[in-house]
Amino acid sequence: MSSDIKDKKFVILGAGPAGMGAAWELYKKGAKHITVIDHNDQVGGLARTMKFKGYFFDVGPHRFLTKYAEVEALWKELLGDDLLSRPRLTRIYYRNRFFVYPLKLTDALWNLGLWQSMLAGMSFLKAQVRWYGKDPKNFAEWTEKTFGNRMSQAFFRDYFTKVWGIGAHEVGIEWAGQRIKRISIRDFFGKKLKEFVWQQKSENIGNKFYYPRYGAGQFYTTMQKKLAAAGVTFQLGRTVLAIRHEGSRLTSVETEGQGGKAETFSGDIFISSIPANFLISALAPAVSNDVRALTSAMRFRAHIAVNMIVNRKDLFADSWLYIQSVDFRIARIGNYGAFSPDMLGNPDTSAIGVEFFCFAGDTFWEKSDEDIIALAVDELVKLGFISRQEYASAFVVRHEDAYPTYYLGYREAFARVRQCLEAFENLRLIGRAGMYKYKDQDHALYTGILTVRNLFGEDNDVWELGEEKEFFEEKTAPHELMPRSNS
Repeated sequence: MSSDIKDKKFVILGAGPAGMGAAWELYKKGAKHITVIDHNDQVGGLARTMKFKGYFFDVGPHRFLTKYAEVEALWKELLGDDLLSRPRLTRIYYRNRFFVYPLKLTDALWNLGLWQSMLAGMSFLKAQVRWYGKDPKNFAEWTEKTFGNRMSQAFFRDYFTKVWGIGAHEVGIEWAGQRIKRISIRDFFGKKLKEFVWQQKSENIGNKFYYPRYGAGQFYTTMQKKLAAAGVTFQLGRTVLAIRHEGSRLTSVETEGQGGKAETFSGDIFISSIPANFLISALAPAVSNDVRALTSAMRFRAHIAVNMIVNRKDLFADSWLYIQSVDFRIARIGNYGAFSPDMLGNPDTSAIGVEFFCFAGDTFWEKSDEDIIALAVDELVKLGFISRQEYASAFVVRHEDAYPTYYLGYREAFARVRQCLEAFENLRLIGRAGMYKYKDQDHALYTGILTVRNLFGEDNDVWELGEEKEFFEEKTAPHELMPRSNS
């Protein structure tokens, strides 16, 4: 990039964590022309917060938890005393019992009971023999090797299908070790003994987390106010219709706002966090049919949240609960009072987010909001969490491209999609949807920051960010991404 980069016109597609991180870093670097475009009428993307009848609701539970010291420092800088430190309690509701999650061996065996524990233990030992020296090829095999077949089926494979809509054998193992804490015989021993005998020393950062006083979106709206005051332009509630290009450069983005008003935004440098498959389909002139066909391997799982007010205080102590049984469509329940008491309009009530997963356009997605709310209430009553009389009010939030799915074979297809997009010399991909990486908001935020730094002369390998294999709630070493060496 040329030395006058500060004078370039930057267009950022998406105002989620990644896009906001990029806008913030551009502002810090002194860029003069920054436009942020998003189809939502609020910033924050999947981490935005909505106010409803005096209560604050997120799209879904979003802990502020990170291994990146620089990201944590930014949270603290912008939020100050409004960044709360909160205890974390997360459990799995299975067979009318609560299992601590991440699974702990002693807790799991106690809740399963003597006979089931014996069967689970034998299954675990059998798996260690069967899988010794072998590498699992898919998620089902990974959980069987890690937990044994019985616990794999009970706690992971069925729930996986509920959340992702496909069988656990159809998905790779890329993120398994990061997202799921392995269970170990060593868990019988205390932390100090494990460190002494096995030289196993790590810091568990998942027992507590930070959270903005008024919801995850408070961080991004605070950032937006500072950026807007500095001259950054936010074009919210605008749908991208086409992304124009000439040769190896993008030139402009055609959009439509609420009420059908069209507007085109030209730029010199484009930074995109919108879904990569949508970006491909929006290119004009269109790319080859072969490349467009590759995006069929890039399926996003849709997320539907029923944000609900319940007329009962302290519905449960958990930050969120996983509903394991396939007899219920509910997958997870977030408890916003446990995230921050200030999110409650009335302290004698509860505010919860009841989460469902589907694919955009399928029969569940096409249900009316009223039908989905009715289903949520029915299942909460059957689960015994509320009575029908305690239900007060609710609204539905839908997000059609929430989670990129790691189908077997997706990596090769996305590599070609990425190659096509990176042929545009003034385009950079960032964030969960733009990079097709199932990572958390801290990762997305940091990809935006580091990508801008690369534009200003640094050489960070942003695509390797967050690719460590360890469980993401354990920190064994510093996790700042260092610039690549030229040696």
